[in-house]
Amino acid sequence: MTEMSSDWWLTEGNLRLPKREIGDYVESQGFLVPRRFDTLDKALDVVRAGREIILRSEHPEDYDGPSGLMDSYRLGPDTIQNCQDVFEDFGDFDIDEQIHLSTNRAWFAPKGSDGPGSGQMRDVILGMSIETPNDVTIERLKVLTRDHRPVRRYAELTGRSVAELMEGMQYTFWEYIPGKNVTVVADDAIDGRYHVMTHTVDENERLSHGWQTADGNGRALFEPHRHNPDLINQQATKRAIDTYETIRNLPRFASEHCPLIELQIDHDGRVWFLQYHRARDFRAAGTILNPIDFSPKEGWKQVEAVRGALDSPRKLRMALEYPHYYGAPGRRPLPEIEEASAEGHWDLALTEILSRRRIAYVGDHGRDWMHSNLVVSHSPRSRWFKPEVAVTRHDRGLKELIPPVLHEGIKQRARAGFVARVAIDLAADGHTGYIRLNPDEEQPY
Repeated sequence: MTEMSSDWWLTEGNLRLPKREIGDYVESQGFLVPRRFDTLDKALDVVRAGREIILRSEHPEDYDGPSGLMDSYRLGPDTIQNCQDVFEDFGDFDIDEQIHLSTNRAWFAPKGSDGPGSGQMRDVILGMSIETPNDVTIERLKVLTRDHRPVRRYAELTGRSVAELMEGMQYTFWEYIPGKNVTVVADDAIDGRYHVMTHTVDENERLSHGWQTADGNGRALFEPHRHNPDLINQQATKRAIDTYETIRNLPRFASEHCPLIELQIDHDGRVWFLQYHRARDFRAAGTILNPIDFSPKEGWKQVEAVRGALDSPRKLRMALEYPHYYGAPGRRPLPEIEEASAEGHWDLALTEILSRRRIAYVGDHGRDWMHSNLVVSHSPRSRWFKPEVAVTRHDRGLKELIPPVLHEGIKQRARAGFVARVAIDLAADGHTGYIRLNPDEEQPY
């Protein structure tokens, strides 16, 4: 690790367009960054030439705030075809009316329903962009975003109106670089260890993706979970990690921070910078846990995967169920600190807010399932990389941890409008971890 430094973007950057402004800076330091265009019309020349662009959502909170609340969009010849398919399925319809209605339907509404879903309306807006005034296209996308449930929920939970939240929302226009998408994260407890997530989509829209934990030379530190063993080799992994480390240590970033940096490796093997997301500062793990101190006879169960470390075993109150009253007018506010959560809900906005406030996240799925979701989705990444420590056991691991006799009490607390919690003991050293239901506390806690 290099010596401690400060993050210029947090103290002086005053970011309005985090992806664009940071991309400009990284390019000025000698790295490849996809072309950015000042207007949508200029970017559409790329589509007219048969290639793809990305309309990337921008919000001042993107850099050190929530991830994935506001969608970005790829636009290319396939999108135009998808737009035509929607009209073939549903006939002519009022686009602006259907944008509002679509958010109450399935993402891709089946043929014969009352109208297109929001995913289909996305394709309509983008597919018609070449023949539509730029400002109309952008405004339609903003309306689609404004009515997106995670955006409405985030505004509610943070005590703002949707209109206030949307004031800072804009789009920037980037050329899409075909190839493999690679996200690298330095481990925040074990120096020289990296988490590398990779995915690509072939010409038949088939997704290949994989995860590995590697050293600085790109060598896998344990058997990686890959759906396609040839997705990314050691040499490409090393190039991605080298690029990550150099960017991480640029003057305007805090070198002790362990960000999620999204890269693209093109078909010629060149590495392009796409995005920098903040996660956690590096804090070296202390004493390595000794298995003999965590006997199964005393209720301890070893986890399958761990990220982060605790100084010593901790007793934590672990939330199991979240009623939807959080953030509603006149109801209980969000906690400033959340000790632990097993988080079985799909409330993306709640995840993005609370992940940074947690000491621990406890997953209820096996390592392979978890890794697959981390590769392609923002929300699981926030749950895994933003708390102080994160662990997962195996599928249905919580049911094994929590005996059936407690289930009814947990359900009753949830039905009564409380967050159902149990007291756990958790130990983690960055390499491995152990968890148990605390034997001395009356449960639910």
